[in-house]
Amino acid sequence: MWRPPILLVLCLRWRLIIALLILLTVIASVAFYFIYKPKPPNYSVENMSIKGFNFEGVSSSQSDLTFSPEFDVTVRAQNPNSRIGIYYEKGSNVSVSHTDTNLCSGVLPDFYQPRNNVTVFETVLKSPSLKLSQVVRDALYDQQKKGQIPLGVDIKVPARVKVGSIRTWKFTIRVHCDVIVDKLAVDSKIVSKKCSVDPKIWMN
Repeated sequence: MWRPPILLVLCLRWRLIIALLILLTVIASVAFYFIYKPKPPNYSVENMSIKGFNFEGVSSSQSDLTFSPEFDVTVRAQNPNSRIGIYYEKGSNVSVSHTDTNLCSGVLPDFYQPRNNVTVFETVLKSPSLKLSQVVRDALYDQQKKGQIPLGVDIKVPARVKVGSIRTWKFTIRVHCDVIVDKLAVDSKIVSKKCSVDPKIWMN
């Protein structure tokens, strides 16, 4: 009587185990959505203090200028879920950009946010040596004279959900904020702001 090789049997068993694990993960994810009805957290940029930019006396012909910008950014995070806590873990990245030019970057603090909670925190973003093209410098200078400087704030942070005493899988929260400030200074004021969260937050 013919018998399949032992390696073939082991391979088929492992494939079956993997398929069952995938099926159980899908079932658990669907159950999580239907039972807890998770809502995405909300974010907003509350304040932005800016150092390291000085365009006074700068000639448009100067091409070798180097800046060392520092942005002190205050972020408000709201967890609207009544049954879910959120762990913000290490490995985050926060950056501020103007058009397609990255101005500075940094990280968020790692912390736990309880259910139905609002947490306000500050993060310092820096760039030790930033060279701006003449086009970008001219645009920033003109926009500062008008009191309307558009900036983009991008947040990417690994997180986990806490349900009861259980921590779930790790996922990535991605946030983009369009912020307009009146000037690149320590006492800058936010003219307008709008943040959006990646709608696939629980699936990535």
